[in-house]
Amino acid sequence: MERPPLERELEAPFASFIRVRLVEEEKGRVRLALVADREHLDRWGRVHSGVLATMMDSTLGRALTTLRGGPEVRRRSPHPTIAMSVVFYDTARAGERLEAEGRVVALHADRAYGEAEVRCGDGRLLARADMVFAIVKER
Repeated sequence: MERPPLERELEAPFASFIRVRLVEEEKGRVRLALVADREHLDRWGRVHSGVLATMMDSTLGRALTTLRGGPEVRRRSPHPTIAMSVVFYDTARAGERLEAEGRVVALHADRAYGEAEVRCGDGRLLARADMVFAIVKER
């Protein structure tokens, strides 16, 4: 099975550590991917739910950055995740490609809201999240 090329590594240390890659980026929407490996699994051989949650958090954080003026603005005025509601629907195994897509649904002066999901390469929905971010005043 030939895998589609992953475009590039993320700058965020933890996302980079788990080998999440940027696939697509536009204003308010981002797609990330990774190929599940042994290090991503729980004790039962399934992709750990924390990997899925991290992928969704990373997609939305980056999507929000695209609307707020890029990484330089985010350094001066971060937008930490303050709430995340996740539902897990299915599991994945090592060797499967996982794709997360997130989009910002509302951006206000002090808060932002978004939704994300992770799907397996075969289209199965693995997880979905609704998230809230705080917009910190510029330093």
